[in-house]
Amino acid sequence: MSSSGLEDFPPRRYTEEPLPAYRHVPGYSPHPVNDEAGHSHDRHDHEEGCPLTDARWQDCATYLYGVDLFNQEFFWEAHESWEPLWHAAGHRSGPGLFVQGLIQIAAAFLLARTQRPNAVPRMLERAERNLRRAVAAHLPEGTQTPFGIDLDRWVPAVETYLGATLAGQAPERFPFIELRL
Repeated sequence: MSSSGLEDFPPRRYTEEPLPAYRHVPGYSPHPVNDEAGHSHDRHDHEEGCPLTDARWQDCATYLYGVDLFNQEFFWEAHESWEPLWHAAGHRSGPGLFVQGLIQIAAAFLLARTQRPNAVPRMLERAERNLRRAVAAHLPEGTQTPFGIDLDRWVPAVETYLGATLAGQAPERFPFIELRL
């Protein structure tokens, strides 16, 4: 790996959906839906979510688009993309807990971006707890990459990246979600 960390940029895209015009950061940009200047104002194509199962996650365009958004650092938008999946799956189901964990990781990045460093570790703790609970209690035994994500590799990379960011250091590499299809 080069010291710049850019050898894998741009990251692989999993959908062909266009990216929003800007990355929404609360308090710094127009609200995407509620503000007339928002990038998604008056959009009525909000997907309700598709069935997200460990066996069929590759077919869920909403999930994959959320990964694309996260990987391009559209953290608020990734959260919005994944939220219907969380509701459709059921908040306490395995898929629901897993998606909630992803939403919480996106929220941690957004908190770091909005200069709320004290909230980031708590959000990461909640995210990791939900991801691990989803795998331990609800997914088939021996699942190595739930919903295509190698959690043993990705979660520590997220923690390292955010830790360096909060310490004022330049992180080496953004922790892209690299799905195992």
